[in-house]
Amino acid sequence: MSLTDPLDDAASTPDASEAVATPDFVDFLKDETRSCLEGSTLGSAWSGLQGALWQQGDDAFVAPPLDAHFMALCTQGLSVADIRFAALTGAPVSIISDGAICFMPAGNACQFRAEGRFETFHVMVRKEMVRDCLATMMKGDPDRVELQGFTGHHDEKFERLLRALLAEMKRPNHGDALAADAQAIALAERLVDYASNVPVTEPKSATLSPLQLKNAIDFMEACLTRDFGIDEIAAFVGMPARPFAAAFEEATGITLSAFRTERRLDYVREWMSAANCQATATELAKRAGFGSAEALDAAFCSHIGITFENYRHGRLG
Repeated sequence: MSLTDPLDDAASTPDASEAVATPDFVDFLKDETRSCLEGSTLGSAWSGLQGALWQQGDDAFVAPPLDAHFMALCTQGLSVADIRFAALTGAPVSIISDGAICFMPAGNACQFRAEGRFETFHVMVRKEMVRDCLATMMKGDPDRVELQGFTGHHDEKFERLLRALLAEMKRPNHGDALAADAQAIALAERLVDYASNVPVTEPKSATLSPLQLKNAIDFMEACLTRDFGIDEIAAFVGMPARPFAAAFEEATGITLSAFRTERRLDYVREWMSAANCQATATELAKRAGFGSAEALDAAFCSHIGITFENYRHGRLG
């Protein structure tokens, strides 16, 4: 049957029992099905966000209802896709090209059929993360808000956020919880603004007291060598994650992730300046919490504008 042919009415709203029994469905979050991924799952120590990169061809499957919100960004290729689920708005048949975005709210079974070759970046966002954003971005009960799904949309803000997330996954130190947390919050905010069925308003900006700011910095100083997320720091200073991240950036002029990276680099430079420092790049990277020499070099390039080896040997380029 051609994609342009209408699907049977009975097939357009598959129930969960039918979906689970469909053999063509692949759970892309399972390790054993990740043969075509170019990176591992993001935020492995935090359940707020997960991502995977797929290469797909002509395909058809039914997906059971998911417990998280699902987004997909087409990163290359071209396809005609018929994607159907209960919360979908607009026509189900879409042209999926580079930059096109699809969104399926949690709790929907999905019927999918596509013709063509394309690569997509799949992202799962925890429902609670979106609910927390709703609670601070609207008036009323966030549990009464419905998110509307869509297929084949082009939105500059969505695309920029998803591509930044994909770039984070491909970096040598991919899966960093702090960066994933911040990007998940930004993605959830855009979902609320773009796909909710009620108008939203920006809340008043939260502020950090001098003591809260000092506690946050002390926490990061003490935990530089391990991975941690925004939730952990926010709980330590007694604030919700979303307003805390914004308040920290407002107070310091720098994001949490960038602040931690700069402090790690400060320690590396201090160790390198010590007399008779013979530590290798790998040893310094692990001592400072970067995890690998490649991640250390990437941090030097992005924050200092010079490679680690050039810095070490006093070269400018």
